[in-house]
Amino acid sequence: MWRCLNGLHSWHVAKGDRSVSAILDAFFNPILPIFAIAAIGYLFGKINLFTADMAAVINRFVILVSLPALLFSFLVSAPFSKFNWLLVGAYFASSLFIYALGFCLMRYAFKLGPRESLLLGMAACFTNHVFFVLYIAPNVYGEAATVPILSIITFDAFLIFGGTFLYMDVVVSGARSPVQALKVFLKNPMIIAMIIGLSVGLLNIPVHAGLITYANFTGAAAAPASMFALGVVLSGAVITKFDGPATTITVMKLFLHPLLLFVACLVLLPVELSNGDIWAKTMIFAAAGPTGAMPFVIALQHGVSTDRLVKAIVYTTVLSLFSLAVMASF
Repeated sequence: MWRCLNGLHSWHVAKGDRSVSAILDAFFNPILPIFAIAAIGYLFGKINLFTADMAAVINRFVILVSLPALLFSFLVSAPFSKFNWLLVGAYFASSLFIYALGFCLMRYAFKLGPRESLLLGMAACFTNHVFFVLYIAPNVYGEAATVPILSIITFDAFLIFGGTFLYMDVVVSGARSPVQALKVFLKNPMIIAMIIGLSVGLLNIPVHAGLITYANFTGAAAAPASMFALGVVLSGAVITKFDGPATTITVMKLFLHPLLLFVACLVLLPVELSNGDIWAKTMIFAAAGPTGAMPFVIALQHGVSTDRLVKAIVYTTVLSLFSLAVMASF
């Protein structure tokens, strides 16, 4: 099988089909190696070396230690001066619409609980950009695609992920006043790290090299640790049984979100889009990427059911290998 896949990969390279080759390259590295840590977590969960409770402890380390460092390092180094703010705004307007629509469908059509509905709504718009799209897009559209992806990462981290996490923290804590909400806010290292990182990045405040080294070193543990925990939880889930909510989120993530953003781009910059504007094409490509693991991370932290979130992550990751290959060919 591996020989056949490698042969297919070589055939596409020989034909000069850069877009499909980029998807195949990304599958072999980094997608397959990255998901290998989830597979190890799945295996260890199946043979009971790790349990769901252990996965929750690992996830808590990610939330309180590693992820704040990762988000800080992204925000302090974000190239804000190079951002196309019109398209950044269009991307997040479309994301918020998909988020709200996903929540409403989960809550009122499928009758799920409010917290699970909220996180499934987030899953419908939150892309796995750091370890998926960021590696693929520059191979498809060139290095100019890097900055658009970084702009999405920056504001996804601060607005979508940070806002959802803070809301969940306040709701779970039962805060009934602004003072109580502020206390919850000040106890959250991830939110504080994002605010400091965004302030430093926007104001171009110099940061000591030692702090950057700490942030990069500690933040590097966030992805493998969360993926391992995802694998452990996945070992106890049945993903082959049809699930209406997870399937709906998959359709919204891979098809509705990029379609909505495409329409927005047609309205905002039809000439640039028709001429192959890299910002517009890259952002539409990113919108069609698979669901990231952050909704799962929040769910595990706050005791929300992860069954449907895990299925949505698996479904979108597998199907996006084909959908992104089709998009990259245009």
